[in-house]
Order: sequence, then structure tokens, then C-alpha cells
Amino acid sequence: MSQARREEIQRHNEEVDEATDVSTKEQLSVIVRMDKGESVIERQLGFVDVSCDRTATAISSVVKGKLSKYNNVKEKFIGQTYDGASVMSGHLNGVQAQVQQDYPYAQFVHCAAHRLNLVLCQAASSISPVKIFFVNISAFCTFTSNSPKRKALLSSHRLEFPSPGDTRWYYRAHVINVLHSKYEKLIDIFENLTDNPIGWDDETLNKVTGLLGYLMSSCFVSWY
Repeated sequence: MSQARREEIQRHNEEVDEATDVSTKEQLSVIVRMDKGESVIERQLGFVDVSCDRTATAISSVVKGKLSKYNNVKEKFIGQTYDGASVMSGHLNGVQAQVQQDYPYAQFVHCAAHRLNLVLCQAASSISPVKIFFVNISAFCTFTSNSPKRKALLSSHRLEFPSPGDTRWYYRAHVINVLHSKYEKLIDIFENLTDNPIGWDDETLNKVTGLLGYLMSSCFVSWY
């Protein structure tokens, strides 16, 4: 960012969140949203591997390190947005509190997307059929997550389920999309496996029988 560009920016807000990549490393994403008066621009400052240390001190150091590369940030940095986890939002020693020690105008706001997710999850959990539906579809993820052979079977048909993660709205939506688009293919794979069980262990056969029965149940069909 050029010096002229820095001077144009009146104020900015910073957003930080964590996500696990395909290699199971915990990556910290840092995004800055800047107000130029007539327009708002957003820039990602990069990913940082925080797998070895996910404490508030370590994460706040990453945030401060990213911001320290730019001049005149202290007065313009007016907001920071994270999820509601105590390590991020703690008012005494959380990331937001430690960042605010160096940037006093950076007020913390609980991320709206995370709040919406919490509301939706709580609402869904209070409806028995919906709660059972989401519990059952998670079994498709665990079916492949702990067995390379099962995962290879589905991969050979270009079919893959995400691993369950903390970002619940992502993996649940992804599972439903896979089930919807590959519904008939899944039934064919599972029926073929039950018709030809030789070479498969008892646990796999038991899981496949259960998943196949669930896929063909009127309860699942009506919900998915």
C-alpha cells in the first residue's frame, strides 16, 4: 500500500478467524475492511499457521505484527471482529483486550455471522426432527474420516464428505449438498458393497447398512 493510499483511508476495521486447512493445520486469516469515505474496500493480509500456539497472546501478536507494517494505523483502527470464543473475546486477557492495549480505539464487535450461526443452531436444536436429522447426517462424515479404505472407495466415485469441524455451518451445508447431488450414486455404492461384502470389515458393513437404511427412509427423504 502506497503512502498516498494510506493517507486516503479514514478508518478501518479488522477481522480475524481460524480455519483448519486440508493438512489439518490451524490457519489464522486476517482481513482488513477500510473506509475511504465514498467506498469501502476489503483486503486479506494473509494466513498464518497458529497450530503450535493458539493462545490469546500468540494470536494477538500475529494481529499486531500484521498491523505494524503500516503507518498511521493507531488512530484509524476503530474496530475488531472475532467469534465469541473466550480466547478471542475475553475482556481481560482475550485477543481483543490485548490488541486494544496498543490500539485503544479498536472496539470489539462479536462477528455477526457467528452470532447468526449460534442462533440458527440453537433454534434447530430445539426442534426434535431437525436435531435428529443433523445428528444423522454427521454419520456420513465419520464414515470416511477414520478409514482410508472407505474414503478411497468414495473418492473412486468422485465423492467426498468434509470432516466435521468447528465451523459448523460450513460442513453441515456441504454434507447436505453432497447428499442431494449424489443421492442415487451413494445408494448404488452402498448397495453394491452390501451385495459384495467380501473383503470388508464388520464395522464398515454395519455402518453401510445403517447409512443405506437411513438414505432410503421416508424421514430422510422428506427432510433432505
